[in-house]
Amino acid sequence: MPGREATLQQQHPIDSVGFTRLFAIGAAILSSVIAMLTTAAEAEQVANWPLEIGAIVLLCGTGVYFARAASPFRAPFHRQSAVIVMSLTVIAFVLDETAQLGQNRVLHDDWGLVVIPFYLFVIASLRPVRDVVVAGAIASAVVVIVAVVASPFISTQTVPLARALVGVASLVPATLGAAVFARVVMQKLTHDPVADARPVVERSSVRLSVQQENIALLDAGVVPLITDVLAAGSLTAADSRRARQLAKNLRATMVADLSRDWLQEAGLTVDDPQNYADRMTPEQRTTLRGVINAMPLKSRTHPGTVTITGQDFNAVIEMRLPLNRRPSGPRLAPAVVMLRTVFPRAEYRLNGSDLTVVADFHVD
Repeated sequence: MPGREATLQQQHPIDSVGFTRLFAIGAAILSSVIAMLTTAAEAEQVANWPLEIGAIVLLCGTGVYFARAASPFRAPFHRQSAVIVMSLTVIAFVLDETAQLGQNRVLHDDWGLVVIPFYLFVIASLRPVRDVVVAGAIASAVVVIVAVVASPFISTQTVPLARALVGVASLVPATLGAAVFARVVMQKLTHDPVADARPVVERSSVRLSVQQENIALLDAGVVPLITDVLAAGSLTAADSRRARQLAKNLRATMVADLSRDWLQEAGLTVDDPQNYADRMTPEQRTTLRGVINAMPLKSRTHPGTVTITGQDFNAVIEMRLPLNRRPSGPRLAPAVVMLRTVFPRAEYRLNGSDLTVVADFHVD
């Protein structure tokens, strides 16, 4: 779909929904713990405690923001969010180094050079590879500047350039590793034959449902008629009228199938006077069907109602699904990620036991 970025979250939302937020939460907790433990272990190197405490508080706040922004209910994870996370993390690193001026012995044992790679790795699952590389390059440049500026104040004297190279050596491999991780995993998922077959299976199931309805009509009317005629050995006037009525009913059913859109095939009551539904992309259709199938519906044969309004090439779909019970977070999260991945804007509301989905889309 045009507009989708080359990220694991947007290209493979179902496969990535489980681990992206888990990675973000893990990185946030681990980074905060490492910062606190490192500071406690090297307390004698801290020259300004208010700055050091501010750096740790900022790092913890960044972790909370990161975990919330990586939630599937806030998908997709935008570039702006990545910029905020990396900027705050780098600022926390600068505050940590500033708090140790005059007391710091070496630069490469400070917690900033440990937590930045953690966040780079998680961002690699949420943003394109180029964003990861750019973020790593900017963070490395800041480390070089800090190393050069802080070098005269560090007790273990050495050439500033050598100190800068030591600092950068902690980030460059992590940046490249994160980029390679994202690329390899996405290529693996892209060539997954099971994932490639999903749209084909979806289309086949729709055709099969229509065929089954026609076969049911034949079984209910045509087969008994032929059986009666064969048993009697002759065709009566009543049989002729019965055959004409069956042919009329079958023809009406087939015409209705041709004019019925894919939403009606799913059992939904549809109000779409301008036929926008037929111009939706296969991904959008599959996503809406996936949402319907994933929810604990009150009725599988009549899952709900759909209203589509629009003007020119822009439309809005509102789908209301009555549910047996409120869906759990793990059940709802993949549906929200898919909706916000394939539609430019998608929102959901849970009103009691009813789920309402509203999404904007563009047609050609």
